[in-house]
Amino acid sequence: MEIEGSDGSKTQLKPYSTTVFGRGNEFHPNDLAVSRRHISLQFNPCTNSSDTQTGPRVSFEVLGKNPVWVYSKNEDGKIGTFKRFQRGQVGIGDMFCLSAKDPVWFTVKEVVDERECKGGEIERRVNDELSQSLESSYGVKGNGDIGLDAVDVSSIDPVR
Repeated sequence: MEIEGSDGSKTQLKPYSTTVFGRGNEFHPNDLAVSRRHISLQFNPCTNSSDTQTGPRVSFEVLGKNPVWVYSKNEDGKIGTFKRFQRGQVGIGDMFCLSAKDPVWFTVKEVVDERECKGGEIERRVNDELSQSLESSYGVKGNGDIGLDAVDVSSIDPVR
């Protein structure tokens, strides 16, 4: 996912990590009311099947003392105002603005990257490869068969 501003700026959002967005962080407004740490964004590439929204979502929390305006295409074109410490979510095509004096609308856009939603699949594949490697090298079947339950670490002094 990426955030693209109407001024041409772009910010890439990494899956499952938090990005702090504001004045000086790839955004240079003329409005000093925009904080350096104005909004916190977290990209959640995979959504719940019970979720009414489809597609990946970006969760946000307003960190700055001034509000953030959010336009959601799913809310019939309404613009919501979020104040400090309020949270919300935006999806692909939704927009937000940090400044009333110098408005730059940032649009949430999808970047096609097959790796984003495959985090669980990659972890499963790594565990499978580890299990196969342990089995072929040491005759151990799976990660749980290593026998770490029988190791007594109570007599080990971590300070020594």
